[in-house]
Amino acid sequence: QELLGKAREVSLFYIQLKDLNLRERLTDRVERQWKDLAISGTSDYANNQAFNETMAAYVWVIAGLAIILGGVGMMNAQLMAVFERTREIGVLRAVGWSSRQVMLMILEETLLVSMAGGVIGVILGWLALSAVSSFTVIFGASTSSITPALIGQAFIVVIILGLVGGLYPAWRASRLQPVEALRYEGGSSGENVRRLPFGGMALQSLWQRTTRTALTLGVIGLTVGAIMALEAVLGGAAQSLTQMAFGSDAQILIRQADISDTSYSAIDEQIGKRIAAMPEVTSVSGIIFTAILLPDTGGFFIIQGYSPQEYAIHTFHIVSGETLTQNHQIILGKMMAETMHKEAGDTVVLNGIRYRVVGIYESNVGWEEMGGVMTMRDAQAFIGRPRKVTMYAVRLKNPGQAPALVERINQEMPEAHAALSGEFVDQMPDMQNSYGMMAGISFLAIVVGGLGVMNTMLMAVFERTREIGVLRAVGWRRRAILRQILQESLVLALLGGVAGIIIAFGLVFLMGMAPMVGEAFRPVWSAGVFIRALLVAVSLGLFGGVYPAYRATRLQPVEALRYE
Repeated sequence: QELLGKAREVSLFYIQLKDLNLRERLTDRVERQWKDLAISGTSDYANNQAFNETMAAYVWVIAGLAIILGGVGMMNAQLMAVFERTREIGVLRAVGWSSRQVMLMILEETLLVSMAGGVIGVILGWLALSAVSSFTVIFGASTSSITPALIGQAFIVVIILGLVGGLYPAWRASRLQPVEALRYEGGSSGENVRRLPFGGMALQSLWQRTTRTALTLGVIGLTVGAIMALEAVLGGAAQSLTQMAFGSDAQILIRQADISDTSYSAIDEQIGKRIAAMPEVTSVSGIIFTAILLPDTGGFFIIQGYSPQEYAIHTFHIVSGETLTQNHQIILGKMMAETMHKEAGDTVVLNGIRYRVVGIYESNVGWEEMGGVMTMRDAQAFIGRPRKVTMYAVRLKNPGQAPALVERINQEMPEAHAALSGEFVDQMPDMQNSYGMMAGISFLAIVVGGLGVMNTMLMAVFERTREIGVLRAVGWRRRAILRQILQESLVLALLGGVAGIIIAFGLVFLMGMAPMVGEAFRPVWSAGVFIRALLVAVSLGLFGGVYPAYRATRLQPVEALRYE
């Protein structure tokens, strides 16, 4: 309680009943008498936590990305398998196999590969948890967390992946005509060759194999697009927080030191008074913010606490009514007022407490309109932290003294963490955690996408074995073959990067269509986002092209020329 600044308050109560039959009666009485409390059985408690729902959403976003990328990669691999076995399929059709039997055979193979990948994935997950739990504990994660239900979910994912990746190749295999399949000799026969009026061998080679190229472009585009969209949204969130700081004309922002999340920050008001007494300081404004779930809509309501007498509250532009003057009043963000259908003069009830709406405000920071502003004392009482604030915004007489004052505050007040306004957001543990999660998702996407590119280029080398043999026979050196395959891989990656940029804009547009969320978190498309996107695309090209290029250089001319 002392550490969190919540005197005489607890997070939850465990209740043991005298008689289990009294559970329903107790639940009814508690819900009727204390409307701001939530009561449930211990078995239901975990499922009712917003945190669990948020984490589950993250997991399924990652799983969805894996299904899409893995499914397209699987489809590419199975298409290449069908291509490689064209004659075999022709023989099966010639001896009496029906289109349906061929289709089922390819689907069964795809599902077997997926199930084998699922088994490997479970083993890798177990090994990863064993390694992590041996030196740290993250939310109690251990190998005991791998339950039969969790394994069942994993195999549902791989079955979906197998179906997504296998249906089209199986259908295409079933459409092969026996006579055409039997006389197939691999590669291009020279008939119906489509050539671009521009571009060298690399671009022409990709153009000749449109299906495989399109699938690989999809893998790269989805990988780059997902990473770009995440980075742009995170950049928008960081910019919004920075605008909040600069909107109050503060040169320094201060939060509690050594916290894992900014919402846990609780700075004693005595620290604010000590900082205000420093000769360099013009004003110190305390700020409180937290979020609650509205029972009617299920959406977030962001509560902000400001003192009506302090400078920082002037950042809110009142468009209707007036600003705060006393306790038990609230001003609503325009976005939230429209959602709740409230105007100046109405009342709102938050956790059973009534507040009179005295004004409606607009803000340059989107998420600040997703809630309301109440007085500092009301906010402290609401969150149960008397005489505590989340952060302080400090204005100086001479902004040039800010760096020296930041260092002085951090040395003299170890319980507080001060930072320049422009650096505060990057030092927030929330943003650092978000960047870490984005890096993890990006790494996973690059590995899966890179394997897809590698598979495509390996199949290209396999298909063009005779062509490579001819090139070696007429004098091409291994270095030239290596350069040719790498060039194709990089051209494919760069085209995929361009597709990824388009996909990223599409993903952000779809996100922006979500009520409130789209208006609150506007993406930031900086030059760095596009540069990193192209770097990711090039990394995918190199990751996927190096081994196939090396393998192509190992082909011996004579063996390659007599390859059937």
